[in-house]
Amino acid sequence: MTVNTFRTLLGRPDEELVSGEVFEGAASCQNVEVMTILVEQTGFHLTPAAMAAAARACNFQTMQLLLDRGGDTNITGSVMQQAAKNEDGKVISLLLDHGGVISLDTMILASALGYAKVLRCLLQRGEAETRSMLRAGAQNHRDGGAVMTLLLAEVKHEMVMEELNELMKQAARNFNYAFEIITQLLAQYENITVTEDVLMAAASNACIGGPLLCLLLKNVMKKTLTIEVLEAFLSTLTSYDMIQPLLDRIRETSAGERLLEAAARNPLFGDELIRLLLETIQVSELSNSVWSAAVANQGCGVEIVKLLESRFGKIIITEATMMTAASEGMPRTMAFLLNRTSNEMITEDVLLSAPGRITLYSDEMMIFLLEKAIDVPMTERLVNRAARYCSVNHCLPLIWARSGQSKISPALAQAAAENYENFKFLLDETGDVEIGEEVLETIVNKNCHAIETLTMLLDRSIHFSITPKVLIKAAGNVEEPGPLVTYLLKHSNDVSVTDDVFLSTAASGNDEVLLILSRHCAMDKVPVMWAQISQLYRAAATEIPNYSHPFSYWQQSYNEKGFEQDACIEEVRYLLGQGVEPDLPDQQGLTPLALAAERGNELIFKALLDAGANPCSKGQFGRTPLFGAAAGGNYEIVETLLGMGVKVDLKDENDITPGDEARKNAHMRVFRLLEKHSKRGRPPSELSLGGLELERA
Repeated sequence: MTVNTFRTLLGRPDEELVSGEVFEGAASCQNVEVMTILVEQTGFHLTPAAMAAAARACNFQTMQLLLDRGGDTNITGSVMQQAAKNEDGKVISLLLDHGGVISLDTMILASALGYAKVLRCLLQRGEAETRSMLRAGAQNHRDGGAVMTLLLAEVKHEMVMEELNELMKQAARNFNYAFEIITQLLAQYENITVTEDVLMAAASNACIGGPLLCLLLKNVMKKTLTIEVLEAFLSTLTSYDMIQPLLDRIRETSAGERLLEAAARNPLFGDELIRLLLETIQVSELSNSVWSAAVANQGCGVEIVKLLESRFGKIIITEATMMTAASEGMPRTMAFLLNRTSNEMITEDVLLSAPGRITLYSDEMMIFLLEKAIDVPMTERLVNRAARYCSVNHCLPLIWARSGQSKISPALAQAAAENYENFKFLLDETGDVEIGEEVLETIVNKNCHAIETLTMLLDRSIHFSITPKVLIKAAGNVEEPGPLVTYLLKHSNDVSVTDDVFLSTAASGNDEVLLILSRHCAMDKVPVMWAQISQLYRAAATEIPNYSHPFSYWQQSYNEKGFEQDACIEEVRYLLGQGVEPDLPDQQGLTPLALAAERGNELIFKALLDAGANPCSKGQFGRTPLFGAAAGGNYEIVETLLGMGVKVDLKDENDITPGDEARKNAHMRVFRLLEKHSKRGRPPSELSLGGLELERA
């Protein structure tokens, strides 16, 4: 929509058009021109939320207009925190001139997410004296070099020295400014001890790990490079130029198989790394784990298998090999394997492995397998799995036709309930389905198009009953919980909004649905008890982006919440001090502790443990917090859980262990730690890189 069109719309005599929500929408798109037009409208009503949205996105002129319209009464802590992330340093200066207060949270957010000119303005009026600000600055991906320059000049030397190792570690994870920040620290502080954690963080930086590791190695004093560091480096390497200097130094190691496995997991340069390793190290035979890593490689799996075969002989293809290729590999890898064996290797279990895989090739793989597996019967298990995961445009019609089924069984309805298009296809094919409570709960909880699915059912005169349990599940819908709950309440006047509905909604951190439920119960605002539970859940669910996996730094959208844990830790401690239960599970059975472990929130994780949270709680599929921590590659959290005696060999309902999760996601350091603590595993090698000692340059 053009600005002129927007002006035309505002010309209509409808003050509802000029709402805080509209302004917030313009702010979220950083549309300064539209925001300015809205502020100038006589019907504009300024809310605290709109003020906060403006503080984050508007320019100096728009903020001045807001303040002239009474905005100075809405300068809350949230407004100041949002202004700390605004690139225009004049905005926060203007707010300070109108009574805004500098809090510790604001300083931390400016350090973590702001720009140097904003932080400079705050430092001129406040003080930089906290460790949290230093750590936050080391993680700043927007203007990290300049921000750290400011902080190092302001913070006392003694505090920097106390935090030096942590700063080096946090900086090493910074995918934009790691090199610049670490260069600053090495230049300003002598005799820095580069620990294993710092080297590991550098090796795991999927953006600039190579140059960064070489920089550290040039400045380290008598430090040996362990196999764990090199293992992490090989699995995440995205720049091929820096590998040869390290490979030249590993001829004496006997842990070559581990290095081969790590290299085989690298989707960018796995084949080149394998070729170099085979020329450099001595390995007599390979375990299945190396072959599995090669088959699962989604970049160059075929090339890696061929290289390994040139040294160790032909790959032995088993059903497990085929299942790995079906669930994790590429179609071309599967074609390569089938050229070495027969189509009879495509069993029902192999077909079941393909749907639901989290890759770009799920339907492509399934179609390829179906074309080859002509004689494999399409069982009910296969049809159900296809209904849940496959596309109606590709696989499902083919599987349905070959199955010979004509009715939708309760299990099939349950599986298809997650997918609107598949559910519609099956209804078109059969004409009817019975919607029990479990099927309805699946629709409202897991279907991204739940409202469309429910409307389709009503249009076909297929009725369903809305119960409090259905409302609870709807509140956990990840796509549209607010509109969905409103829809359900509209279509059922007699449903009871019980305390259990409020509790489950709060434990999912859904403030929007809490407000809808409160208003439905004739309450002006959300009761404090539920609001506090929601606050705790949202804080624990704050995601810390992990850039230690190949592709992750461009697959993940920039998530600025990932750097707000320092700012919300005090809020978490306050809520826990108010008696908020730390072990309330969401609808997947995840407690705040499990969420913090999965998302990498170390500070919040430790605060929850201190408050008595259960480290062994089981959620969906019987998974403890250790599973999420391992899958996310959160080493320190995994280490803490293991130190508390959490079972490392525990299997979930799918027969998967935490170690399997770490290995699958190429978090080899975490995997080795779990392996070391496992009764079944062998301790990782303590060998260093040929015993090499590197002198400070």
